[in-house]
Amino acid sequence: MSQGTRGSIPRFSIWRESQTGFARRVLYIVSPLCVAAAVLLTWLFAGDWLWSPGPLSSGHAMLQRDCAQCHASSGAGLVASERARDVSQANRACLRCHKATIGASPKTFTATHHERAASDGRPCTHCHIEHRGQRLSLVASESCIGCHRDLGPMQSDGKVSTHIAAFARGDRAGDSAASLHPEFRILAEKRADAGILAFNHQRHLFGGAILGPQGRPVALSCQDCHRATGQGPFRFGRGHDAREPSRAAAARRGDHMAPIAFSAHCAGCHPLMLIGHAATLVGNDAVDRGHVPHATPAAIRGYLRGQLAASSLSSAAAEAELSAIEGQLYGDASHPSPLCGACHTLKREGVEHGELPVVVPTALPTRFLPRATFSHAKHTAASRGSYGSLSLPAESADCLGCHSRAADSRLTSDVLMPSIEECRRCHAPPSGTGAAARGGVSDRCSMCHTYHVPPPQALGPTPIADGAAEDTPPPSLVEAGQREVRHGLRTSTPLWPLSAFFELPQKVWGLPDVTPQSPRFQAEVFRRYGLFPADRENDGLPLGLIKTERTWKGQPGLTVTCEYCHSSSLFGQIVVGQPNPFADMEQLWIDLDAVSNGQGKDPLYEKTPAGNTVVNGADHLGLLGLYYRNSDLTASLGKAARWLLSSGLADRPAQMKAEFDALAYIKTPPWYTYATRKSGACGLYADGGQPKYGNFAAFTYLLTYRDLDGQDLATALAAWKRSAPAFLASLSSPRYPFSVRSSLLPRGRALYDATCARCHGRYAATDSSPTGLSYPGLVFPLAEIGTDPKRAHFPPSFTARIQSILNEQYTITGGYAAPPLTAIWSRAPYLHNGSVPTLAELLDPPSRRARYVLAANPNARADFDHQRVGWRVEVPPPGATPATVHRLYDAAFVEGLANTGHTYGAELSPDDREALLEFLKTL
Repeated sequence: MSQGTRGSIPRFSIWRESQTGFARRVLYIVSPLCVAAAVLLTWLFAGDWLWSPGPLSSGHAMLQRDCAQCHASSGAGLVASERARDVSQANRACLRCHKATIGASPKTFTATHHERAASDGRPCTHCHIEHRGQRLSLVASESCIGCHRDLGPMQSDGKVSTHIAAFARGDRAGDSAASLHPEFRILAEKRADAGILAFNHQRHLFGGAILGPQGRPVALSCQDCHRATGQGPFRFGRGHDAREPSRAAAARRGDHMAPIAFSAHCAGCHPLMLIGHAATLVGNDAVDRGHVPHATPAAIRGYLRGQLAASSLSSAAAEAELSAIEGQLYGDASHPSPLCGACHTLKREGVEHGELPVVVPTALPTRFLPRATFSHAKHTAASRGSYGSLSLPAESADCLGCHSRAADSRLTSDVLMPSIEECRRCHAPPSGTGAAARGGVSDRCSMCHTYHVPPPQALGPTPIADGAAEDTPPPSLVEAGQREVRHGLRTSTPLWPLSAFFELPQKVWGLPDVTPQSPRFQAEVFRRYGLFPADRENDGLPLGLIKTERTWKGQPGLTVTCEYCHSSSLFGQIVVGQPNPFADMEQLWIDLDAVSNGQGKDPLYEKTPAGNTVVNGADHLGLLGLYYRNSDLTASLGKAARWLLSSGLADRPAQMKAEFDALAYIKTPPWYTYATRKSGACGLYADGGQPKYGNFAAFTYLLTYRDLDGQDLATALAAWKRSAPAFLASLSSPRYPFSVRSSLLPRGRALYDATCARCHGRYAATDSSPTGLSYPGLVFPLAEIGTDPKRAHFPPSFTARIQSILNEQYTITGGYAAPPLTAIWSRAPYLHNGSVPTLAELLDPPSRRARYVLAANPNARADFDHQRVGWRVEVPPPGATPATVHRLYDAAFVEGLANTGHTYGAELSPDDREALLEFLKTL
């Protein structure tokens, strides 16, 4: 014992000379051994993650304990990616997940940057430094300025600005005005707007009494035409076309303004009404009486000839009337037209006498700064107030705070985007106080610029011709969408272990002798779950299931994909986008749950009547996913804890049952009709509530991504929404594989035009393929259509969640959308709830059966009913229930499955129905 230096506090020391030498030697030996043992045990059981220099970014949080995903191993341990043998090796780990979204050189595996991809030679980690816990997209400006401070001859073509050291003055000491980011090129070079359309901003905003619909004065605001959210309807559109112009996916995210379209923005104030011809043109569902469609001159002529042919005019009188109408529409060189020529440039040079003029495409740009990112949704104006003596609505004041030149613009050629000085009011170091305050918002380069090539659809400006067919999607987007559909969910949270699927014969089926991949195994997989062998390498799994990169308690994981319901086999060939009426996901879910944790549970409150697979419960999945998410896509911690600690979907609060019961059962919609669908209401779903470009895959993603911070889910949703539309629009529909009686086709076409075309679209005279279809995209009220009402009464609480959490538009229409009938022969059973097994019964309501068994195998040609058009069905035995007979449909079993309504065709004779059915086979 020895005295301390303060007071008399005793201090003990085992190292005093009085201690025995034996104890000292033991400590010298045992202490290093204990430390070595601790290190060894930690290395063996904790893994490389223990030595992590810091937390991963939120987007990579799931890899915190899986270092090998990014780092290679060597005998000495993990190899830092930047110390790899070459840049391409260092980048492969990153590009394995990110190549589809950022672009990369296929030779060097480096990210593509402007025109320098092949010579870049820098690893991803040069700019994106991990293990700091921050978002990797927040790249420090020094990474950019290192090159852009003096690019010199590397960019002698002048396409990229050089000598940039800062965005705003005062950011760094010593920076001069010459080193600042230059003015935006389109403004610096005083370029004109490329749009070819007569438009006057000043007159529309401040011109006084602008005449709107029915000739009444209206006051316009900027947001009557320009919106960054795609919320509709627009004030001056027409009907359902007012909701959202085509190709507005970026607008709904808030990135860019929705494209201008006549039907959505102009039709209410500028009706295409003819003077003195109202009695001649009776109109149709898409065009009002006395009006003409907003289309190309050739398409308008086709419409006019159809209208005139249906009138009582003689051939000569009809031609004279056609000439008079076209004179009113287009005028001539000496007398410009007050209709088409009021806004459009009509080209007459080289057009022979009597031929139609050429309308010069409007070429309205969608983007003015293709190399910069921008989101209108994140910006509001820096000033509000009045302009001159006119007080404006707040939304216009918001817009004019940045786009101030719109107040005086009278020419379409004026470029009205803000100058760089207006950006610097916010994006600069903070200075001043009160009304003189400026800056304070980040001005880092990565706020607006990406080192990587922008997605193909953002390489504007892109001309959009309103009324014309959408552009053919870029091949790269189609490929990216295909990868997303087939492989995107590989990165999701597994629902079961992969081994559970191959253990089904032994643990659930009671067939221990059935081996995986055998013909018997594949037959049982179809019989029990409606699954088909995959048409590509898929780890031995059928189409609709996929192995995940994340593990299930250390084992390879398994999850479902969109193709479980949205792709099917037809006569031995997988057809992507073909609805699969044989899919029984609920039974698969129960069986796999029984294998993986010993208790099979019904995940969806009896999603479908047991064994009734012709309808699905996608909305039920969506309700679960929305319930567990907050408005920023983060998981509700209390609900997520119950979810993660339980077997997942089986843990449902009792208060959700009422919402589940309010949802109806619907047939899976076909993907290959996507290109034909309208962009407003009348999207893929039966009630027409979600627009065409709505993210209908979100429901599946909500459940398969369980990250608490929502980052992975947000990334997955963005990847789908960016690329899937192009992929879906590229899909081809299956053609009828059997012979048709050509002698009945003319009569069948005439009956289709008289009975079906008003709702489902009209085909060109000699073309019954999807390319010849003019589809109106109409939603009909329940009172007219008369089919089961439950789906039309969509729960308002559900739509509120869709809008607040997914930021997706959904309208309760109170009716049903008439879909395109493309490949209708293959889409049995019919109506939105699958209540009618064949087309013959659909056209003959008294013959409809209330109960049937879907007994067909779509790979057996003999199981297709050529006469009645549909899959083979059987009469269920007496006393059968959906619980005892697989794929039994019983219209009375549960609310929402009634087979009533849609009585069109009831008045046809048997011969007429036969001819119409023959024509429907050709669509």
